[in-house]
Amino acid sequence: MHRWPITSTLSLLLVAAVLAACADSVENGATSTAQPSDPEEAGADTSFPSPGAKPIVDVPAQAPNQLIVEDLEAGTGAGATIGSKLAIHYVAVAFSDKRQFASTWEANRPFLFTLGAGDAIKGWDQGLVGMKVGGRRQLVIPPALGYGSAGFPPIIGSNETLVFVVDLLAVS
Repeated sequence: MHRWPITSTLSLLLVAAVLAACADSVENGATSTAQPSDPEEAGADTSFPSPGAKPIVDVPAQAPNQLIVEDLEAGTGAGATIGSKLAIHYVAVAFSDKRQFASTWEANRPFLFTLGAGDAIKGWDQGLVGMKVGGRRQLVIPPALGYGSAGFPPIIGSNETLVFVVDLLAVS
């Protein structure tokens, strides 16, 4: 019997949650939440502030070759560091067709993950470092730091550039 390391198991759970949420979005024409686990079961604090207005994602004219990080609003709280557990709200848009494929705003269920632990795409692990609670940041993530040539069918195509607007709600 093969035993999976805990990080592989968590990564598989995260991928399954994202796929289920994204598939629901596509099938129902609505966006949905990607939630890797039940925060109450994990003992996490679920009393996050109400999200601000859902952001509009500004998709750049050209797809970059490198990660672009832009603070839209500076936060004033604790800073995100590798190993921090983060609670975020986000909106995700595919560069190629400017289509939103995921969002946590509608259900007001923050996405929880550990920064730098492989729980999320590399673009998040690199682009959210240093962000402060209360801040809003846009990340334009090239394919190499997203889902690469494999994509995430049927939601994210091969070699897709991804654009996220992220609000950092909590760091622990």
